[in-house]
Amino acid sequence: MRALALLVFLSGCLLSGHEAGDDRSGDDVVIPDGGGGGGGFTCLDDSALEPNDTISSPFVTGVDSIPSTTFQASICPTNIDRDNYAIDLEAGGVSIQVTVTWDSGSVVKASLLNAGGTPIATGTQKPDGHTTQLCVPNLPGGRFIAQVSSNEPNNYTIFIDEFPGGSC
Repeated sequence: MRALALLVFLSGCLLSGHEAGDDRSGDDVVIPDGGGGGGGFTCLDDSALEPNDTISSPFVTGVDSIPSTTFQASICPTNIDRDNYAIDLEAGGVSIQVTVTWDSGSVVKASLLNAGGTPIATGTQKPDGHTTQLCVPNLPGGRFIAQVSSNEPNNYTIFIDEFPGGSC
């Protein structure tokens, strides 16, 4: 199980532009299940993206220079962790699409906020039950924050895409 989590983390690092062996990584975190069964939920090690728990300290995605990017991360611990990803747009007339997927567990929510933290759009859960997506067309230049949260610990993948021309 730990080997699988490591493989998922390493593939996420490679997808997000971080290299294996990056000294910013730490250990996976096991959240006890509380049911006395001795099991628990293993949160992906997303320390390379931390701290990103507030809109004043988001992980900067580089989406404006790289029109799409992918990160694997986790919501751990519950109701404390909200992951924030900065999207800095130099020019206006751009659309941003945020897609969050997860394998199991509680719904993972996604929102797009303006630089002041006001929600611009809230993601919609897709019929597959493991995808939340939003798209905001024709944004002006400036900073936007993709925010991810869940009611329970969960691992997820976030895809952020920029579309020139103003439509999704």
